[in-house]
Amino acid sequence: MKKTILLSLGGALLGMSLLAAAQDANAAEMYRLYNPNSSEHFYTGNRGESDHLRSLGWQYEGIGWIAPEDGLPVHRLYNPNTGDHHYTVDEGEHDFLISKGWRAEGISWHSQNAGLPVYRLYNPNQLGAGTHHYTLSEGERDSLIKLGWSSEGIGWFAESSPQYPYAVALNDFVGTKTFASNGMNVPNEIKWEFNALPSSTEGTLSFISRGPNGAQSQTVYRANVRQVATKNLRVFPVIGSNNQTPHQVSVNTQLQLGEKISGDSRDLTGDLYAYYNNQGGISLITPNYAGNVPEDQRDVMLEYLPN
Repeated sequence: MKKTILLSLGGALLGMSLLAAAQDANAAEMYRLYNPNSSEHFYTGNRGESDHLRSLGWQYEGIGWIAPEDGLPVHRLYNPNTGDHHYTVDEGEHDFLISKGWRAEGISWHSQNAGLPVYRLYNPNQLGAGTHHYTLSEGERDSLIKLGWSSEGIGWFAESSPQYPYAVALNDFVGTKTFASNGMNVPNEIKWEFNALPSSTEGTLSFISRGPNGAQSQTVYRANVRQVATKNLRVFPVIGSNNQTPHQVSVNTQLQLGEKISGDSRDLTGDLYAYYNNQGGISLITPNYAGNVPEDQRDVMLEYLPN
């Protein structure tokens, strides 16, 4: 074990012990998050803990793997001096770290005796949090080894890999939600209403535009929400941010427009997508309804934030 106790680096996101911790050890989907301030990756089966960290600025990276509901316990530990977290099935390693000042945070999930390997890597150049990384991906493992990380073999075994790692849960669609944009020549708000979930994935999407004199128009479509294979979309940052360079967003949740129920002749058809943003909420990704972009940005979409 190559852990050492280091001086605290401080910082609200780095030095916190996540007390929600390992209370949901039976959760099958393991959420993966990244702290851009400390370079630590964090893994949890607790949806509430994942949402809380996103609200604090951690970046959501999807579902890392599917854990079995029982099997060998995977322990989570916390280093109060560095803000780091560590995960292990090795009882001896667990006890050794506690003897060195780490805090036990319970059982986070379980491992099968065999199955899909979750690889464990160590960064000898990293000080503080983020010295270890865990991944189901052989490609990611090999890429990190080329960058100087050391392979530490298999950390534990997953039950399966996620089919839709970036999906928005259907439960999060229930009810009415409104999303807003302050862009020019695009709808000011988009409102979704999905009231029959989970028995039906059909609902409506309303596109609301306001004129300079305060007049409001609304176009309503039938809509259907479904999970699709992972798509990597180019998206403009939210209007008003300093950097308007398109960035990539990975999505699995698609909203398909159907019949127009009401509204003017403006054509707003085209698939929309939903994803969990880094502010702890859900964003809508839409076609660029304005269309005022150069040829090489025709595929770039817009982001609407929850209102």
